[in-house]
Amino acid sequence: MFASYRPSLDPADILPRRLYERIRRRYTEAMIAFKQPRRVALGDTTLVFECRETVLFLIHELARAENLSDEGLARALDEYVCLVPEPGQLTATLFIDGGTAAWGASLAQRIGSGDDVVALRVGPHRVRARVAAPAADPACPVHYLAFTLSAGQRALLLDRNEEGALELVEPHGRHLQRLSWRTRTALRQDLRGPWVRPPIMATLLGHEAAQPAA
Repeated sequence: MFASYRPSLDPADILPRRLYERIRRRYTEAMIAFKQPRRVALGDTTLVFECRETVLFLIHELARAENLSDEGLARALDEYVCLVPEPGQLTATLFIDGGTAAWGASLAQRIGSGDDVVALRVGPHRVRARVAAPAADPACPVHYLAFTLSAGQRALLLDRNEEGALELVEPHGRHLQRLSWRTRTALRQDLRGPWVRPPIMATLLGHEAAQPAA
């Protein structure tokens, strides 16, 4: 059912609607738990670290809600593949979900312009986020970001004795949010490469197939 497991997306990774409905409840519950340590409040924004697991869930839910055609599905795969991290990379979605409308629009414009707004602090290092894909609307409150870490920085992120935090720099001040150890270990798989273990959906499908026929 699935295409070869690699850091990309393919139409073969998307289940037919009928089959998706059979596992959707359990899949949604599993993904809520999976995403919880990846969600970090940062000032008046929220950053969610993404991976192939989260992107597959997003696309399945989008296809279900909007009843996407083959062409629509292809467009969604092209749009969200930027959130599937390569080995040594972390990707994230930043939601501007607080502050005034004017503040949010100003921050969105700065992010879209490539200003130094969001960074990952790892030990003594500061890894600046880059825009993984430009927003169609400059005032959009949702932005896709990527952090590229060296081998040394990756090791520091997974070292309990080193600090790990997210930083938001905006006109009203600087916000620093320490990353919990649970969050940092949740990112271990992303840094190694998403093909190391099968997706949550594949596990659920295996359980479904193992159930005796009614």
